[in-house]
Amino acid sequence: MSKQNRNKNRAAATEADTPMEQLPTFDGTQLDMGIWLRHLLNCVHLLPPDLAYYAITGAHATRDHKTVVLSLKHGILLKSGYIHSQNFTITNPPPNEDNYDALYAKALAEGATVPAAPTDADLTASYPIAPDRIKALDMQLMNELLALITSSGRRQDYARRATHSGFKLMRLFDKDKDQGLTAYAESPHLRGLKLLLTSALQKRMTSKSQRQFDAIRDEIEEINTQIPAASQMTSPQLAEHYRRLIYRLKSDSLRGALSTDLTINNVPFDDAEKTVQSITRVLTSQLVDDQFDLLDSEEEKRGGAGFIGEHDPKKSGLTGGDKPPKTPCHFCGKLHWSRTCFMNPNAEEKYKKIAPKDSPAGLAWTKQLADKSTKKGKDKTAATPATAAANLAGDSDGDATMEGLLAGALDNVDSTTIVFGQANLAHHQPEDLITAVSQTPGPSIGTPSRTHLAYASPTLSRTRTAIPPSSRSSSKARSKSLLPRLPPH
Repeated sequence: MSKQNRNKNRAAATEADTPMEQLPTFDGTQLDMGIWLRHLLNCVHLLPPDLAYYAITGAHATRDHKTVVLSLKHGILLKSGYIHSQNFTITNPPPNEDNYDALYAKALAEGATVPAAPTDADLTASYPIAPDRIKALDMQLMNELLALITSSGRRQDYARRATHSGFKLMRLFDKDKDQGLTAYAESPHLRGLKLLLTSALQKRMTSKSQRQFDAIRDEIEEINTQIPAASQMTSPQLAEHYRRLIYRLKSDSLRGALSTDLTINNVPFDDAEKTVQSITRVLTSQLVDDQFDLLDSEEEKRGGAGFIGEHDPKKSGLTGGDKPPKTPCHFCGKLHWSRTCFMNPNAEEKYKKIAPKDSPAGLAWTKQLADKSTKKGKDKTAATPATAAANLAGDSDGDATMEGLLAGALDNVDSTTIVFGQANLAHHQPEDLITAVSQTPGPSIGTPSRTHLAYASPTLSRTRTAIPPSSRSSSKARSKSLLPRLPPH
């Protein structure tokens, strides 16, 4: 066997076995039979396709687009659509025991479009009559149903009573579930259904949810249809219960919207179907409005940015944005913005910081840092002439070092000015500050006219301040003893 054929066989076996494993099982007790039949009715789609079609039509659909029927009347009823109008199910199968004679008579009495005296000419070749094939399919259905009974004793009992017919087995199930029904007592199955219906009626909606409403409604109607007509909930009762499901939500807007919709559409209070349609319209509209309100609140939290969450990028070419420029840079000729070019000394500051030190942008950044440092030093250490004079004058208890410095600088009687450092120079040691004391010749040869003090520290700014003659003469005597004279140039 080829690999392709083995895969086909394995797929076919899986397709045939998997649905049967999902069908509900039954232990054979009468108390659970009603619940099992209800679950089985909801799981008919899990049966093999030929069995599912046979359960509602009593016919067999072949792969060559033909429908095998049990008898002539069966074929005519199926062809005319009368069988489909009867809503047969697996729990209420078509009557194939009498070859559909009783059902055909019922169709004639109801005025269905079927011939009064049917002949073979009334059927086409698409409806071949093959009773043996129908009986084989009926036996296959019986075997599938018996496999769902877990009790071996109950399984053997039903197999004996069904006489190789799946439809007859289903009628036995339906009969046994009502076995305890009498004129004075309800059957356990009916009591169980009423108990389930009572439980479904006690369920409440917790929010404006279309899913919750549909789930509760479907459960109620599913159970209610299985109860005998005399014990079923009526249409006015169902309509009132559905309206109360909405009213119990305590939502004034929802209650008002439902009342308005019922009035506008002229929905009678006792029409359950139209009431459900009105509730569906109102819930759907309310849910859509709630979604729009949620979007609006989220937009307000984002500052009105809308759905995108941010503003549109600027379209101006001045800032560049994230798109490359259309023309090359006029500094280097490359296709990038001039504000990012390392050859541009006026580039943006963040690009100056990362530019090479020898590039125009890097040199501009170095100069900018130096200017900032110099300005900061001047602002921190600059002194006014009045402050310098006050520091130079001092008092008798002042710093002797500063007095000696001034005395040595002023021992030339013809000197009129002195170049000295900042006002806080007295707080430094002379040997760290003084490198040379030089005299500059005046108008006549050999006559000094100006005395200069040179300082070693490059970080100290220099200030030229005129010193009064009285200060120079009063300090002359002290200068000779504290600071040695240097020979004139």
